[in-house]
Amino acid sequence: GRSINPAKKHDADHGVSAGDTVYWREGQEKARCQSLATSLRDGEQAIMSSHIPPASTTQSRFHRRLRLIASLLAALFAVGSLTIAGGAHLENASQVAEFVVCDDPARQWTPAIDNSVIVWSDTRNGTDDIYGYDLDTRSELAICTAGSAQSEPDVSGDTVVWQDRRNSATGPDIYGYTISNRIEFAICTESHGQASPAIYGNYVVWQDSRAGSNNQDIYGYDLNTRTEFPISTAEKSQVGPAISGSIVVWIDYRHEPNPLSCWPDCNTDIYGYDLSSATEFEICTEGHGQWYPVIDGDTVVWIDRRNGNSDVYAYDLVARREYPVCTEVHEQIGVSIDEQWIVWTDLRNGNNDLYAFQRSNGAETPLVTEAHLQFQQDIDGSRLVWTDLRNEVSPGSCSPHCNYDIYGATIQSMRTYLPVLTKGN
Repeated sequence: GRSINPAKKHDADHGVSAGDTVYWREGQEKARCQSLATSLRDGEQAIMSSHIPPASTTQSRFHRRLRLIASLLAALFAVGSLTIAGGAHLENASQVAEFVVCDDPARQWTPAIDNSVIVWSDTRNGTDDIYGYDLDTRSELAICTAGSAQSEPDVSGDTVVWQDRRNSATGPDIYGYTISNRIEFAICTESHGQASPAIYGNYVVWQDSRAGSNNQDIYGYDLNTRTEFPISTAEKSQVGPAISGSIVVWIDYRHEPNPLSCWPDCNTDIYGYDLSSATEFEICTEGHGQWYPVIDGDTVVWIDRRNGNSDVYAYDLVARREYPVCTEVHEQIGVSIDEQWIVWTDLRNGNNDLYAFQRSNGAETPLVTEAHLQFQQDIDGSRLVWTDLRNEVSPGSCSPHCNYDIYGATIQSMRTYLPVLTKGN
């Protein structure tokens, strides 16, 4: 039940659109092909009869090419995928091929992915353990099955990190595991709680309660030098860190006057820290709540409440420019990012679906709209993973023991460009 199905192929706890896109799903391909065929025939007749004289045996190359373009335009209008950008870009469509990562009858959730390795939290042994799957070797591995609960895993290269409750008297700790040599190690077992770890390269970051549960801070650890260091110990709490390269980002409560009673209208902000220069900086301090930041390279994205509902916003660290990614009127909850895509959980269809924003051209597209919940997604390159409720027989009443599974997909982008015609060619 945990093998790849090739035909189907940062933690999201709870857009500038340049045009429509085509979302191919199983069972729809035949209908779309039929629509294309009909559009090619009908569209060509309509457009050609208006603009091109009857064909003759001496029809010019120009007219033959124009006939082809007319057919293509009619077909693209029929499937709703026409996008014109700068007079050149005609179509941007996404194909999504799903696969099952793990559908064990127990609960699998909070997946993370880096390159070919997927990790998640798994209750098949009675409590949460950490499991993984290698897409290249198609093999599953038990990473940590120690007593008590292990949760919120993250992975970078050969190293997995997670929140661990084996030392329950002192609160959760941060542990790590090297995949290649199967060695587990402690990262931080300080007497107060550590939670929500994230990793990039040799740096691990987490939220830390050693200054008090109402005054959490961000700490880090260098795996190469085996040294721990504070990142932000500002007043009130800093939580939910993420890291890419030398930049750490987090949710910050320093400007919220009532951090213990503000939910859901907290004035939380997004802050950042550059490990290379030891410099802290503001990313977004807009007066409403900003939540769950993630980062890839020079781009930070988060969930934003400034419009009265949850939207997706982004910030370019180099250009120092903020911009909306998706402000659709329904809720967007939880976001992930890589160099090609920004992906979020979206409630516009009445349940949790996965939508994406292609960073290269600003096109928004639905990725996974299966009837039940899809959430807690993570993405790396063209590979997407998420928590999925489709196999739960009682989805409305199963909590907290729902049959969550881990699914994945590969995303392929296709582009068609409008050729330039010159009469006589």
